[in-house]
Amino acid sequence: MLNPEWGIINHVIFSLTGDDGPNWLNDPMLALALAILVHIWKSLPFWTLILITGRLAIAQDLYEAASVDGASRLQTFRYFT
Repeated sequence: MLNPEWGIINHVIFSLTGDDGPNWLNDPMLALALAILVHIWKSLPFWTLILITGRLAIAQDLYEAASVDGASRLQTFRYFT
């Protein structure tokens, strides 16, 4: 994706503007930022799935018991973390 000659991002930039895109990995700060961005993009669906399944594993009885005790939505969430 980030290859300066054959990467898809530079191809899109060239097709839209007619100008060559930057050499993404020559600048250390830009390379670090793009490495972080790609890593987050790669692992975000996995961690989202893990967190959602963890939240769904909390028994409904605990929510009902908290509501009987008078807990609001915020207080209910606070005690489960």
